[in-house]
Amino acid sequence: MAGEKVSELLSEYGLGDYGEELERRWTHPDPARRKSVRELTSELNAKIVERTIERRTDGYLPVTQSPEKIAQILKTGVSDATEHDRVNATDVVEFQNWLSESDIDPERLRKDLVSYVTLHSYLKEQREAESPRERPDLTAEQARAKKTETIREMRDKYARYLQDRFEPLRNRNLLPESTPEIFVEFNVSCPKCGARHSAIEYIDNQGCTECDEHTRDLPTDGNRETLDTDESESETTSGNGPTAESSSRSRHS
Repeated sequence: MAGEKVSELLSEYGLGDYGEELERRWTHPDPARRKSVRELTSELNAKIVERTIERRTDGYLPVTQSPEKIAQILKTGVSDATEHDRVNATDVVEFQNWLSESDIDPERLRKDLVSYVTLHSYLKEQREAESPRERPDLTAEQARAKKTETIREMRDKYARYLQDRFEPLRNRNLLPESTPEIFVEFNVSCPKCGARHSAIEYIDNQGCTECDEHTRDLPTDGNRETLDTDESESETTSGNGPTAESSSRSRHS
């Protein structure tokens, strides 16, 4: 189960008591002090990075980087940083080089970082915790941002999956030693005119930009959702919604 990974990591990194802390903060009765799974995921990843660096470099960090920033850099591919400007692509390359020079395997550390879904499974299945339902509603903009962030995370996950599939082929000389960059994008086609958009663009534009299949002229706060609603769901399109497809392309570095 996905949640077992968290238990193993807490033990491996000497964070045995932190599981109780994660549960306490997720289920805190005071909404002002309660933390979302997404916030706790970021904090746990920062602790994993911090413990790794403490062991390898006596706690030395590049001056401009915090453990939280390092975790973000590790989870952001060079292609994603270039496309979305969330993390500078140069920072990604430079920091990966710094890790290697410090005898830290950046790929191993990246794989130890947990996802939202993994931590949520740990809290629900391993600790049998239940989050209180008295959560503040999301605004329309927050709901949109949450969904697009989930799509980006899934895109990064699939890119890493493809990259991992190449390694055994290289070991058997079925692929060259050079490492290709992987680009993954989820696209949708408008059910009315057939125009193609990236899934994120489709959400940001509230529908199609080539025809009148959109909701840009409608109120957006009519149906509000809580922070816990479907954060871990796997969504699929059906019925009369936009047709979804995924595409990928790769090139050698």
